[in-house]
Amino acid sequence: MNLRTTIFFSVLLVFGAWATYAACEVPSAITFQGFLTDPGGNPVTGSHSAVFTLNDTLELPSHLWSETHQVSFADGYFTVRLGEINPFSPLNFDHQYWLGISLDGGPELAPYIPLTSSPYAIRSKYVDHLTTENVIQFYQAAASMPDADGDGYTKASLGGDDCNDMNPNIHPGAVELCNGIDEDCDGIIDDGAGASCPFPPNAAELGCLNGNCIITQCNLGWQDQNGNFQDGCESQCYWVYVDADCDGWVPGPTQGLDSVCHSGYEGCYTFWPNPNFGDCADTDPGINPGSPELCDGRDNNCDGVTDEGASWECEDGIPCTNDICMGVEGCVHQVQPGHCAINGNCYLDGDPNPVNVCEVCNSELNPIDWTEIECPPGTHCDRELGCIPDKSTTNLEKKGD
Repeated sequence: MNLRTTIFFSVLLVFGAWATYAACEVPSAITFQGFLTDPGGNPVTGSHSAVFTLNDTLELPSHLWSETHQVSFADGYFTVRLGEINPFSPLNFDHQYWLGISLDGGPELAPYIPLTSSPYAIRSKYVDHLTTENVIQFYQAAASMPDADGDGYTKASLGGDDCNDMNPNIHPGAVELCNGIDEDCDGIIDDGAGASCPFPPNAAELGCLNGNCIITQCNLGWQDQNGNFQDGCESQCYWVYVDADCDGWVPGPTQGLDSVCHSGYEGCYTFWPNPNFGDCADTDPGINPGSPELCDGRDNNCDGVTDEGASWECEDGIPCTNDICMGVEGCVHQVQPGHCAINGNCYLDGDPNPVNVCEVCNSELNPIDWTEIECPPGTHCDRELGCIPDKSTTNLEKKGD
């Protein structure tokens, strides 16, 4: 293979002394663009493994630095940023270097490519003898450059739209980071910067507040309780249905759904997804689908019908009564015609009281208690004998003589 046409590259380096005095961080990578053809002159395409080296001699490759990239070629053109994987820190860039390239394990292409300077590297020659005067000269020179940071945008002071021409990462269209800086020069700090934040565990959506990444929504079943962005949504939660009356029943699948976390929950609930649905009165523990229907004028079992089958509650065990549920009025016990229901026993009309023959069942006069009999004139009723003649006063007087 051989290299054809033009090789574009710019050296973007920063040295220790420079960082001490410079107001902005200088990029520490080499952006390298080129056009590559095969021995037949055909542009290289596809993805290839490329090894890049820096050497300080042309005679014997010194390989002072090397870095491997998986490079994508489009009709021969390619772009890589050198120094992002393996830093240039061992190199001082105080003399000439040559770039070597090899593809897919083959030999290095010839010839080596000499590195030239970018505005950053040009200014770096002052670093070895840096003084206050040098710094002033640097800023004066940078102020006169339309694009001092080499990001392709003209500084605002010269009619452009680059709001910080000392930082190549700040310009219109730049990715807004969550750091309290307006990277895209739209006049708004950190707008949409949550998209640049790394996702911590179990986080669903992120935002940016005062230059700090924050969690705005957790994944289903998790919650951020400690506010620490790094550990994400650390508390596992459970989806539950709130049971307001603590009777083990909840209204329905669209009501009372809530999230309960390990921090605790005051009240009662049933776990999703298999709770007992159908509570038609979640404020009354006596009303739910599992409750028996009572005779009280309410739908106790939540089937939509009031007091159906509630006569069981009215059953008094007396054969001669008809037990009827009257709703809010409660149970009514009607004695059957021709009967008396007295002290839990049934009697037919005319039946005497077993312990007092002077009382009989008279359903028309009193179906639930005894009725005293009326004896003929000149007689009275004895509890055991019934009606007997009254005693004569004259006979009593004669016996007394």
